[in-house]
This record gives sequence, structure tokens and C-alpha cells, in this order.
Amino acid sequence: MTSILTNAGAISALQSLRGISSAMLDAQSATSTGMRIDAADDNAAYWSIATTMRSDKETISAVVDALNLSDANVGVAYEGMRSVVDVLDDLKAKIVVAKGEGVDRGKVQKEVTQLQEQILSITQSASFNEVNWLSTDIDLSDPVQNRTDLIASFSREKTGVSVSTMSVSFTETSLFNTQGGGLFQSNPSDPDTNGQALLDIDVEAHPDMLESYLAYVDVINERVIDSAATLGALQNRLTIQSSFAEDLMDSLDKGIGNLVDADMNEG
Repeated sequence: MTSILTNAGAISALQSLRGISSAMLDAQSATSTGMRIDAADDNAAYWSIATTMRSDKETISAVVDALNLSDANVGVAYEGMRSVVDVLDDLKAKIVVAKGEGVDRGKVQKEVTQLQEQILSITQSASFNEVNWLSTDIDLSDPVQNRTDLIASFSREKTGVSVSTMSVSFTETSLFNTQGGGLFQSNPSDPDTNGQALLDIDVEAHPDMLESYLAYVDVINERVIDSAATLGALQNRLTIQSSFAEDLMDSLDKGIGNLVDADMNEG
């Protein structure tokens, strides 16, 4: 049929032109953005999933930053503990020397004093970003003050999102506390230390207490070793968790790419 009012051939050609034009626009968009789904109207479901995954990736990135900060705090405290253990070994040796016959305990005490001051200096210096777990100013009997929670991970579940933490107890790390209760401070209720304090050791003034001093230093040395081991294990966990979080972000990147990236090899 031929009509002077309707040109079917022109309509068909126009439709083909529109199709070609639309395909060209899609190809240009994919080329310029590298994405086949760049907005909700491209594919609402995939766009929604990809947008949520991008948000989760940003959150996990913040968790990695927090893990790195926590790792630095734990690392400083751990190195401080290790240094204190070394000085305590020297202190035990000096107490043993003081037990010898004919030894000038006055000179030995001068060395002991230097070691005591060195331990005090280490604890005060073991600070990162104004945070010090070895020299504290808190109420160690308060369950709120005597701990800190470190961010460990972020997860998304059907019920919502959650952030998990790992705890550090200052009762295990505080060597000196301004309000008392530190591992190196007097605790009359502790049968293993008999109320002794590290800074009160005086081999010259109290030669009759050398055996007691030696037993005391051995006890606190073991406690510091235990605390250092706890911090070392925590630091290892933080390192593993940080590595996992970075791998998880890489996986999220791949997943998002599979959903929304354009296939540049597609003809």
C-alpha cells in the first residue's frame, strides 16, 4: 500500500536511527565512565547493590585506619614492656650481687636506683598520640575506666550492620598509676608481693630484705612477661585483621566491577 499521508519507510528508518543513536549514547557513556550501570535507571537492582557495597568499602577503609592506629598503640606498649623486662633482669642481678659478702651495698644501691629510674622513664615514654597504657591516671577498680575497646571489624548482616571490638585491660598493662594499683606499686592484699613496691627497693638501707626483694622482682617480672605476651598476641591479631580487611576491600572492588563495569571488549 502506498499512502501520501503515512510514509512507513521513513518511520522504519527513523526507528532504526533512534536505535543506533541510543546504542551510540550507551557506548559513549560506557567509554567515558567505564561503567555499564552508572545510575539507578540503568539497572535499579545492580545499582543499589553496588552503591551499598561501595559504602561498606568506605566503612571498612575507616576500620583499617582504626586498626593501624590501634596497632601503633599496642606496639608502643609492647616495646615498653619488653624494655622493662630487660631492666628487671638487670635489677635482679644487682640484688644478687648485694647478697655477697664484703660488697659495698651503697654502690650497688646507686646502680639499683638508676635501674629504677630507667624503668620509670620507659613507662612514661611509652606513649603514642598522648595514649600511654603503662603509665596511667585512672581508677583501676572502675570497670569503665580500666579498659579500652579497639575497633576490630565491620560486618553487614540481614539484621543490619555491626562493629566488633577487642578489649585491653589496663589492670594488665598499667605499671604505674597515679591513683595506685599499678603492677609496680604496693598492694598489701597481694600475697605474692607482700605489699612491696618497685621504687622502694633499697639494698643499702634494708640488707635484711634482699631475699624478699629478689622474690618480689621475680614475681613482677613474670607478670610483665605475661602482659607483654598478651600485647604481642593482640598485635598479631590486629595485623591479621588489617590484612583481612584490605583483602576484603579488594574483593568488594571486584564484586562491584562485575556488577556495573562495562565490558570494553564487547562489540
